[in-house]
Amino acid sequence: MMFAVLLAFAGAHAENVWTLGSYRPKCGWPLTSPDGAVTVILAGGRDADFSSGNVELLGSSMYAGRSLVTGEGVIDMRGLVIAHGERRIKVTALSIGAFFLFEKGGISAFYADHVVKVGSKSFARAAQLGEVSLEGTADALPDGTSAQHPSNRVGVFSDCPALTNMTLSLPLVSIGAVAFAGSRGLAADVADLVPKGVTNIGTCAFLHASSIRGTLETTAVRSVGARAFQSAGFDEIRLGCDDSLKSFPSGGSSGGNAYGVFTQCPNLTNLEIRAHGLVSMGNLNFGDSPALRRFAADAPKLQSLGGTRGCCNGMPALEKVEMNTPVLREVGDSWPPFNASRRIGEVVWRSDAPSPAVVKRILKGVPAVSNTSECGKKCIFRIPRGNESWKALASEFEGREAEFAPPGCLGVVFASSRKAWVVEE
Repeated sequence: MMFAVLLAFAGAHAENVWTLGSYRPKCGWPLTSPDGAVTVILAGGRDADFSSGNVELLGSSMYAGRSLVTGEGVIDMRGLVIAHGERRIKVTALSIGAFFLFEKGGISAFYADHVVKVGSKSFARAAQLGEVSLEGTADALPDGTSAQHPSNRVGVFSDCPALTNMTLSLPLVSIGAVAFAGSRGLAADVADLVPKGVTNIGTCAFLHASSIRGTLETTAVRSVGARAFQSAGFDEIRLGCDDSLKSFPSGGSSGGNAYGVFTQCPNLTNLEIRAHGLVSMGNLNFGDSPALRRFAADAPKLQSLGGTRGCCNGMPALEKVEMNTPVLREVGDSWPPFNASRRIGEVVWRSDAPSPAVVKRILKGVPAVSNTSECGKKCIFRIPRGNESWKALASEFEGREAEFAPPGCLGVVFASSRKAWVVEE
């Protein structure tokens, strides 16, 4: 490859100058760090691309998916300038190829700016990689592979055992499958990794990323993959969805344990889903998050809350449920939707009443809670003020119940130890 005349810069000694070597057949162009400790490989390309500062870091040859990086230490490519003889070029568009540091040992950190593309599996399984900082215009972390098979899952930052620090100054709209899966030590605030405007979150994207904390908040997600947040360490999920999102992919079970999009999150206290086009929540997508206190669903077209295995089983700390789901008709065939949630004291329904069968099913899953009534234990079922569809379901008080009724109480729904006071908001 013959390079065109490259741009010259004064004062190169103060810049981050990497040296370009001679072309290696079946490999590429070696680029060596200022201290000579690390060599990476550049892809061949058009002279015009290179001369304009557009380069790509290769990760693998055409024959194998392996890292081509040699040496050990820190790779710092911020303000990257390439030296070729007496000529200099300042890199203004850096692409990171697939497999760039795949399974590479000995690299402790990677820093780069002007990043326009990140390849799939770029940093996966890098054994000593402890810190990554990327700045630029790349808007996607591409999908990894074999998302549903534990031994073969490989994504952009997946299964990096030493990775603890990360900065992504990128306008990401897509978080691909398996992107952060299995990197359990990554202690980051999810708000710093995932912008609110993200539209795609892939299968197993945050699976077992248990040290990522904070609040995941989106405004218009269009697709969410299976097990996307399973076992993630987030404290809150406020998932705002585009109207085009009709359903979440169903979960599954293995060895008697259910898994799904929102399952087994150890720190999750608040789960809020705003999805005005959503029709089905998908089977087995919730449950086994021991810290969850609030579950809210603003989904006026929702018909199914969880299929055969209910919705929020195994939520021992759940205290409050808020629903705007007037056409809901399926709430779990085998188990009630809030089975084994022993602290629920309040159910807020912000729409017209669904069928009596649905309300009974909801309340069957709400265990009895203590209050001061001598006439049994009841939770509070809050309904819209003046709503006639709910008034029709509220029965008259029994015996001395009126003495213990909370303010605004219209009556009770369904006679049993699990019946609830019906209170107008």
